[in-house]
Amino acid sequence: MVRQAFQAVGRAFQARRAAGDPKRVALHTVFLLALAAGAHAQTVVKLATLVPEGSVWDKNIKQMGEEWKTATGGRVTVTVFNGGSQGDESMVLRKMRVDALQAASFTAVGLGTIDASFNVFDIPFFFDSYDELNYVQDKLTPTIKKNVEKKGFVLLNWGAGGWAQVFTKRPVQTVDDLRSIKLYTSAGNDAMVQWFKANGFQPRAMAMTDIMTGLTTGMIDGMPSTPLYAMFLQWNRQTPYMLDIGLAPIVGDACASTCRSWTRTRSRS
Repeated sequence: MVRQAFQAVGRAFQARRAAGDPKRVALHTVFLLALAAGAHAQTVVKLATLVPEGSVWDKNIKQMGEEWKTATGGRVTVTVFNGGSQGDESMVLRKMRVDALQAASFTAVGLGTIDASFNVFDIPFFFDSYDELNYVQDKLTPTIKKNVEKKGFVLLNWGAGGWAQVFTKRPVQTVDDLRSIKLYTSAGNDAMVQWFKANGFQPRAMAMTDIMTGLTTGMIDGMPSTPLYAMFLQWNRQTPYMLDIGLAPIVGDACASTCRSWTRTRSRS
């Protein structure tokens, strides 16, 4: 019965991908599912995400959950914990490893803590267009799939959610202006911190869930974000100036089931 549930989920996902669902590609996150290994009649997937409640990404994730429930006749249900209520990406990953969470949506930054190959999608100014991004993804996907599987996960698909710009508290006219800004960068991404420092910038590493606190207390003066995401989280109220430079695309991908859990589930079904 469990295998039938997973097969139904797979059919629903493949149909959605074949249809070219625009909402799917709007997701700027990654889905990593560690589904329960026991052959139970019903599987409840607890999914954590940083996306704000009521946003297009949140609605899309919940729609996905409803599709899975329908496709499996109620044997698979998804409970979404949005808005970073389960902590930042590193915390969510730790919870997944002890099965407190069975699923999560991650950005490329979070994925980079699982495997360094994802960091190529987080390099500033590395990509000039979606054509370039898509080409690199197509070429690297087989290698990344193997790397992810070695870490215990299965890659399903890619998604993108817009181009990151730099939002600041005061106008930025030159590179030197930007170097005077205390910029947010992701905690745990030491390579990115070193890149900023090597180029004369002032990075401030912290969890994404602490950005608003950092802005209101003066710990940071700016941060990279897509305009839509900055609006949903109201970061734009603290940073009314946007530097339109196309820093990097926000990249994510969808992964389903840890390899170990998937294997155990199929062998017991």
